[in-house]
Amino acid sequence: MFGIGTGEMVVIVILALLAVGPKRMPILMQSLGRAMREFRRASRDLQAQVGLDEIMRDDMDERIRERARTPAIRPRETVSTTETIAREYPEEGVDVAEERVRKAGAL
Repeated sequence: MFGIGTGEMVVIVILALLAVGPKRMPILMQSLGRAMREFRRASRDLQAQVGLDEIMRDDMDERIRERARTPAIRPRETVSTTETIAREYPEEGVDVAEERVRKAGAL
């Protein structure tokens, strides 16, 4: 409920009991329950008047349709084999530079 754990709820109840007192605690809880009930009722009425449920349902249907239109897996970019080989094994590299130095007689 509201993302509150049991330990936090116990602390809240103890603080409320100390602040209000044991005699007025039942009255406070009744009024809190009534206020929450009224809030829920008012929010349901507002959603019904505005048509929020239909708007959310239409939006969800549109999202589902959009997902169905787009492929789940996008195709990879195709690279030719010669481009791949040239990228992985460049003609100008460390070995080529060393070979040129050897041919020049510097090593």
